[in-house]
Amino acid sequence: MKTNRRQFVEVLEKLSPSLGTNVFMPEFQYFQVEGDHIQTFDGVMIADSVSLLDTGLACSIPKGVLGLLSSLDTEEVDLAVKDGELQVKTNKLEGKFSVVTPPKFQPLTSMDTKDMKLVNPKLVDDVVAGLGFCRFGVSKDAAAGPLCGVQINKDTIFSSDRYRVVKWNLDGNTEITCSVPLKFADLLKKNQDKISKLGCMKNETFIAILDDGTYISTCLLQGQYPDLLKYFPDSMNYEQVEFGSSLPPVVDRHLVLLQDMNPLDRVMIIEIKQGICTLTSKVPEKSNLVEQIDVVMGGDSEIGFSVNPTFLKEILSKCSNFKYFDDTQDSNKGLILFETDKLQYLMRAGVL
Repeated sequence: MKTNRRQFVEVLEKLSPSLGTNVFMPEFQYFQVEGDHIQTFDGVMIADSVSLLDTGLACSIPKGVLGLLSSLDTEEVDLAVKDGELQVKTNKLEGKFSVVTPPKFQPLTSMDTKDMKLVNPKLVDDVVAGLGFCRFGVSKDAAAGPLCGVQINKDTIFSSDRYRVVKWNLDGNTEITCSVPLKFADLLKKNQDKISKLGCMKNETFIAILDDGTYISTCLLQGQYPDLLKYFPDSMNYEQVEFGSSLPPVVDRHLVLLQDMNPLDRVMIIEIKQGICTLTSKVPEKSNLVEQIDVVMGGDSEIGFSVNPTFLKEILSKCSNFKYFDDTQDSNKGLILFETDKLQYLMRAGVL
């Protein structure tokens, strides 16, 4: 059957973040396709779309099909299933992929139920922005339970990896308390301008509906999220460090160096001494970059810390300074706080 290649690729790309990688569950690595209905499921998150495109297929197709179709420049491709294989044909190409029949679709949870708490439409964009901002602070320790996700706590969004705390203040109360997996937060941020509805079901499932009707849901992380507010300093005894406008272009240069690394794995070392800020980024066994800029300091402390430069760039778009709270019990350490009315980023300083 002739199929519009570009439209098919757009749907597959939109749903592909919900594909799984577990080799013991191969069905999680397949797109479930039946006519105009396409779905992906990784055991935790579901992405489901019913489009205007009728593929004429009724099977599960591997991710490799998306890779092939994305590499082509033809307007249409011919798709057909024969003898357990998907045949992809153009005038100059023929590819074959093993498929599974019939497709296995997961049931979808309805948002039209009394057990569903819907986020106020006026807060949807704010919630997604907060999830996107706080996703840089989640724990990478698989045993950390709810800290592996971003917490929505009514009118506040949090994340923490036990070494730092990221906080986003919402413009209203969602009346929802839950921990959302990082992968789901990433997908919402990617589609931020296309989300029409957000809702939480019994503190077990979080659901998003896009403008085109695409359905995305995830199981929530269970467990007690710690009280993070107690770690924020309430003292007025701090030194302020002002970067001004000189830091953003430096961060951009370091991001070019680190562009081949996962955005969540990038690290920049910042050391401040006698009004000079030294910034260091490294690509292990490949390259490193060191730059210095002048800063304005409200004291003479020597301060060092590490930060994700992708995250730092986002912080700098809203805040060009931070507060340093010296720890009198340990002269080598203190607390660093980037802060605006909307966000707070708290971390422990390191040793120079």
